[in-house]
This record gives sequence, C-alpha cells and structure tokens, in this order.
Amino acid sequence: MLIEDAVSSGTPQFVIDSYATLAERAKTQSFGLIEEDVIVLDTETTGLSVQDNELIEISAARLSGREIVDRFDTFVHPKQLIPAEITELTSITNADVADAPSAAEAVAALADFVGGCPVIAHNATFDRSFIESVKGGVNVSDIWIDSLALSRIALPRLASHKLSFMADLFGCDSVSHRANADVDALCGVWRVLLVALTDLPQGLMARLADMHPDVPWSYRPIFSFLAGQNPGSIFSLSAARADVLKADRADDRVDADELPVLKMPSREEIEADYAPGGLVNRMYPTYEPRDEQIAMALEVRDALVTGTHRVIEAGTGVGKSMAYLVPFAEAARRNNITVGIATKSNNLADQLMYHELPKLAEQPDGGLSFCALKGYDHYPCLRKLERMSRGQVEITTKRDPA
Repeated sequence: MLIEDAVSSGTPQFVIDSYATLAERAKTQSFGLIEEDVIVLDTETTGLSVQDNELIEISAARLSGREIVDRFDTFVHPKQLIPAEITELTSITNADVADAPSAAEAVAALADFVGGCPVIAHNATFDRSFIESVKGGVNVSDIWIDSLALSRIALPRLASHKLSFMADLFGCDSVSHRANADVDALCGVWRVLLVALTDLPQGLMARLADMHPDVPWSYRPIFSFLAGQNPGSIFSLSAARADVLKADRADDRVDADELPVLKMPSREEIEADYAPGGLVNRMYPTYEPRDEQIAMALEVRDALVTGTHRVIEAGTGVGKSMAYLVPFAEAARRNNITVGIATKSNNLADQLMYHELPKLAEQPDGGLSFCALKGYDHYPCLRKLERMSRGQVEITTKRDPA
C-alpha cells in the first residue's frame, strides 16, 4: 500500500514524505527508558461483551528496545462453548481450549509475567476490561497504554488506525485475529508510533505533557520523555498552522462574482452523468437511474446557470446528495471556483465528507478537492485549542453513577 493512498484527502506533501520514512527510521531510532520493560498484549474472546463473553487466548511480549526478550502465550478454558463464528475468525477450537488453564489461572500467570510493567494494547479498554473482569486481573498492571488512541495523536492524517491497516502500511507482521500474531504486529507498530511522535511540531510533546497535570493520563510519561529530547522548545499552534498552510498552499481560486458567465455542462450532459454507465454509475456500480434525482440535478444546474434560486422538496430515497453534488462539482471544476454546501446536521456533513465526496473526487478529470468547515461550537478553532491547552477550560470526566 502506498502512503499516498493511506492518508486523508488534503494531507500536506511534507506529512506524506514523513510518513513514508517512518518504518525505516523505526529500525534504528532508540527511545531509552520508555521502550525498556514494556509489555505488548492482545487477547481473543468468545465475543465482544465483557458481561456475556470470556477469554480464550492471552498473548504478551516483553520489549527491551527493538527486541522481544520474553513471551507469554496461553489458551484459556472458557465456561461456555466457543461460537462457530469466533472459531471461523480466530481458528481457535473447543479442542484447543479443553485442557487450558482457567481464566483465573491464566490471568494470575499473566500478572506474574507482566510484573506491574506498562501494558500496551490496541483498543486497550477492550483487553483490560476482559482481564480485570477475572479475579486478580486488577493486579496485572496499573498502567495501560492504548496504542489506538496514541496512533490518532501520532498519525492524525491516516485514513484508518486499525492495527491491520497500520501493520500492512508500515511493513510489520501481519494481523491474523490470533493474539500472538497481533502482538507481533503491534510490537512493530509501537516503534513506528514513537518515531511519528518525534515528527510532531517542536515543543508539542512538552505542551501535551504539561496539560492538566491533575488529570491522570497514561501517555504523560511518554510525552514527558520525548519532550526531554528537545528541552526548551516552544510550541506555537498558530505558527504550526502557518507552516502547514505555507508548505501546502492551494492554487488561488477565481471569485465567482468576477466571472462574466458560469461555464456549466448542458442539460444533456447532466442527464448523461446519471445514465447507465455515467459518472454516478461509476461511483456506485449498483446504481439505478431515478427520474426524480435527475430532475433535481437539472434544476440545480439551471439555477447555477441563471443565477436564480430553487426550493426543492424530495422524499427519502431520491438521492438528494448526489443530485446537487454533481452540478456543484462541475461548477467548481470548470470555473476554478470554490463552492460551499451548508448542511443542517453534522451527520449529513460527515456523510458527504467521508462517503460521497471521496467517490466523486475520483471521477472528474482533474480531480476535486474538498474540506469540512464547522462552526465555533463544533470545531476546535485556534483560540479554543489554546485556551484548553493552557488549562483555561474546565475538563470534565464522566463517572459511573455507582
């Protein structure tokens, strides 16, 4: 998989270039104490609910630098039969666990192996909840580091933060829905994440480490250590933003008001976009033309050509999003202008951003760029982020009623 295909639309080129070298740099870069005596862990279970399901496999590896120096692997004997779909997914059978230790025995052995060292797991809440649901599980470790959450900080431009996705992208061991294989994959991904954190803007690690010291945070020691590699560095959010914009400056767009006429496809060309084999059919292979959708698209096209307004009511299933996106995309592309689309809900905005627009961007000649803009209450603007990072906004945490 190419890095260019693995990042979100609009990722600056210098970020893509940095991501492309992470795996190679991870082979030689050292991180001292934060990579000594850490435990990488994964579990397999009979299902997703900790209330209704049980452990069937635990695997862990002790890391010292770039090397695995010790391993822990055991099946676990559940009180229930392993569902057929879990066996199909993991290849673990009831015969495999028939003579395995009980959950309490397996977790006690795990606690001896871990010895209170920090534990790294991908979506750590899942693994920790199953481990600690077993008697003695709370003794395994007080420090659990979620590599899934950390990957979103270290690699914010990746299109996915699934372990399998990152392992494939960075050439680590493959994920196979077996605990021991997934541990091997995470051992490789873990070092990539540490290198990626060092690529973040100077001073950011110190800023993160110093934020809200009264709030317990398992990542704080990691950020503090990395901050110590560049003592005295000052982080400026506005300067970091300016660097990103400068490095990836978009081409200037034309002001639509200055155009003598808006170039638009003919009504026949718009109809062809929705015909079998047309643009929309290429986006969605199972697409079937709908008269109401085509009529709406034509009205949107006519409104743009004539500079007039339309109020259109359309029922569920018409495909309203694609009815207005195609004419708007044609207007933007043919006239080198920016088109704004306002949605009533965040759900619709997300649907356009993560489903329709990426598919649409792959179709027209010359491509199509897009971004989301949200209001102050829904978007972390620079002023709000600065206030939060400096402790000027109250942080609340949800607690169980009990």
